[in-house]
Formats: sequence, structure tokens, C-alpha cells
Amino acid sequence: MLWHIFENLAQASQQDNADTQLLRLWRQQAIQTLLYVIILFAAPVLILDIISAFVNPNYGPLPTLLYIGFYLVTLWMTFTKLMPHLWRSITVIGITFVIGSLELFQTGFGPSGLLWIQATVVLSVLLFGTTGLFVSGGLASAALLAILVVRLPLYDPLGTAINISIFVLLTVMVSTLIINLTHTLLTSLQHAEQLADDAQQALHHAYHDPLTRLHNRRYLEDHLPPMVAQAQVSSTPVSFLILDVDHFKRLNDTHGHAVGDALLTEMGHILRINIRQHDDLAFRLGGEEFLVVMPGASLEIAAKQADLLRLAISDLSVSQAGQALPPVTTSIGVSSFPQHGHTAEQCLVAADAALYHAKRNGRNQVQVADAVPDLIPVQ
Repeated sequence: MLWHIFENLAQASQQDNADTQLLRLWRQQAIQTLLYVIILFAAPVLILDIISAFVNPNYGPLPTLLYIGFYLVTLWMTFTKLMPHLWRSITVIGITFVIGSLELFQTGFGPSGLLWIQATVVLSVLLFGTTGLFVSGGLASAALLAILVVRLPLYDPLGTAINISIFVLLTVMVSTLIINLTHTLLTSLQHAEQLADDAQQALHHAYHDPLTRLHNRRYLEDHLPPMVAQAQVSSTPVSFLILDVDHFKRLNDTHGHAVGDALLTEMGHILRINIRQHDDLAFRLGGEEFLVVMPGASLEIAAKQADLLRLAISDLSVSQAGQALPPVTTSIGVSSFPQHGHTAEQCLVAADAALYHAKRNGRNQVQVADAVPDLIPVQ
């Protein structure tokens, strides 16, 4: 019966939402810490109880054997991974309740038994919240009433009433404090999570172009210099592709900004799916100009990637009012660190010069900085 009650308590505590997930994580840590405390500090108590069982002839062996069994179960729960945290919590609460009831039945309404019952209620509140308070409080009241009725002739009525009153007062005080602290903790966790989400969103918006969903110039300025510095330390290349949509101004003026924006959005999509997903970074520098940074890629690999991008972009199909527009072409300039510069800025200048040459040479092509005859070498 007791086990089924706590099983229902466990199911009630399993309401999945973002709030309870945070709290449950904290409670899992709490029960694990509690188990370590129990096995450490219960050992001397158990030893003294075993000694009492041998010294005191009126002290029966059954309680001692029961306590030894409980200690072994707790020891197993502490170090096993087979029992979920939820059932560890239920088992610990059940053990404290049984020990408390046994102590009250044997010794009367003294501090020892009442403290065990109080621990049952407090642990239930700590691990299961308000639901735990109602369930464990009801069980504790039923146990106290049953023991009082069965063993009433053995107790001093006034002393028993005082002990029970103190027990109720302290239990309610501690339970209220735990509920308030838990609520404060949960509110703080929610607030911290919201702040983290807001900060993440703000950082995303600060570093991304809203139209193309690519990184923007601000992200480039913050992250590119350290990336090149790291490449210099590790003696690895970093290649740069600057892309520019051919005749974009004409398209914008002829067909309107809506068509131009749609084209730029598609450009962002093509760059995102055609770059190396875990290595390369794609940027919108402004207008119809884009940049791809390829850490670890040689100039040869970068030139091949640039041509693949040019072909992918040429397959773009842009239409207006059901009418297909002329094919989109792109000119691309390629440079590489440290071949074309000792800094990121020098390499970008080299790639931009190669792009200019591609435009001047007829557009819809890839030009590598080495192949540009009028490019001034970096000193």
C-alpha cells in the first residue's frame, strides 16, 4: 500500500515542462548528495544500535536486522546506476517512514521517532514539492494516530501532546521554508535561462544578416583576425572567396527590390548548403557582395570550391509574375593566407583585386589572385 502511494506521487511529479526539468535536475543532485551523507553518518549509529542489541536484553534483534538491511539497501543505491533517481528518492523516503513508525511504536512519542517521521515529510517536500507535503503529511498523521490508539495506555497524555505539537510546528516551519526556497530557486533558474536565451538571440542578430541568414561584417571583424592568427601559429592556410552577383544593379532597377531581395536570399541558401559545413564560414559583406572563408583549405582547393559555387549559382531560377528572368551569374576572386598576405586584411584586398579582374575580364568566372597580372605583391 505504501509503495503504491509513493508510486502515484512519483507519477504526479513527472509533469514534463521546462520548469520541472530544471528543478528535477537539481533534485537529482540533492538525492545523490543525501545518499552519501546517509552512508557516512548512519554507520556509527548502526554500530551503536548493534551494540545495544547485545547489551540490552529487552532490545529485540528484529529492529537491528531491519536497520542493517536498510543500510545495505542505501549503500547499494548510492553506488549503483541501475536505479533511477526517482526511485532512489521514493526508497529513501519509505525507509525513513518505516524507521520512524517503528521507533514510535517501540519507544513512544519521543524525539527519535518524531525526528524520523519529520525527516520523511521534509524529504518528501524537498524531492516532490507540495504534492510530497500532502502525501507524506497524510501518511505521517495516519501513522501517529494509529500508534497513539494502539499504544495509548503506555504514554503520558500531556507529554505526548506537547511532543506532537512541537513536531507539527517544526515540520510545518521547515516544509514551508523548503517550498519557498524551491520556488525562489525555480524562479531564479527560469530568469537565468531567459537571460541566456535573450543573450543568445541578441548575439545571433548582432552577428547575422537577416535577409540571407549568413554571418555579417561585424562577425567577420570580430572573428577573422584571431582565425588568421591561429592559422599562423599552426602553419595552416586560410583561403578567401569574394563573390559578387553580376549585373545585380540592373536586375534591381529593372525588376524591383523584391526580386533583388529574393535573389540575395537564394544566394545565402546556396552558400550555406555548398560550403564545408563544419569548417567554412559564409558572410554577406553588403549589397550583392559575399565572402567565404575556408580555414585549412589551400589555394587550389579554394579555387575548385569557388567554381563549384559559381556553377551552383548559375543554376538559380529567378522568376517574376511567372516569367523566368535571365540566368544569374557570379564573379569570384580567390586568395589564400599566407600566400597573398600576412594579415586577413591583406588577403581580402588580394581577393578583391582578383574579383575586380574577373569583372573586367568578362564576368561569370573565377580568378585567383596569383593569376592577376597587375596585383601588387605583399611586401
